[in-house]
Amino acid sequence: MKRTLFALLFCLIAFSFKSTAQNAPVPENYVLKEKTDYAKYQDDMIKTVDWLQNASWTESPESRKPANAFVVNWITGSPDVTITLGSALIKYTDKNPELLVIYMGNYAKYAIQHKADFNKTQADLAAVKALIDKYNKETSHKKDKGIEKLAQLDQDGKLKDWIRSDLEK
Repeated sequence: MKRTLFALLFCLIAFSFKSTAQNAPVPENYVLKEKTDYAKYQDDMIKTVDWLQNASWTESPESRKPANAFVVNWITGSPDVTITLGSALIKYTDKNPELLVIYMGNYAKYAIQHKADFNKTQADLAAVKALIDKYNKETSHKKDKGIEKLAQLDQDGKLKDWIRSDLEK
C-alpha cells in the first residue's frame, strides 16, 4: 500500500512538472494597441522571457511559438524599449535563430527592470550573456564557433569590451 501510494504521488508530481514546464506564461487574449497596454504586460513579458530562457527547444516547440510571438510583438510596439539589431548580432544568431528572441527578450527585460538607471552597454551585456547561457544549456543547438568565442570572451572578462567595440559600433 505504501509503495503504491508513493508511486502514485511520484507520478502526479512528475506529470505536474512536465505540464507546467511546457506551458508558456503568455497572457491570454492580450491586447497591445495603446501605450498603456505595454506597461500593463511588463510582468508577463519578464515571465515569458524567463520561460523561454529555461524551456528546451525540443521539449516545448508548440509553446515556444506563442511565447516568441508575444515577446516580439511586445518589443516591436513598446514605446519604452528600443533595440537596435546590428549586423554583428545577426551574425551570431544566424545558425540558431531562436537565440535572437533570447537576446531581444533579455535586453527588454533589462530595460524594464532598470528604467531609472538604464545603460545600453549593460543591457547588451545582459542580453549577450543570456544568449551564451541559452546556447550552452541547449543540447539541440547548432554548433557556432562565433558564440563559443563570445563565451570565451565572457570567461576572460572581455565581453563588455567586445560589446563596446563590435556590437555597439
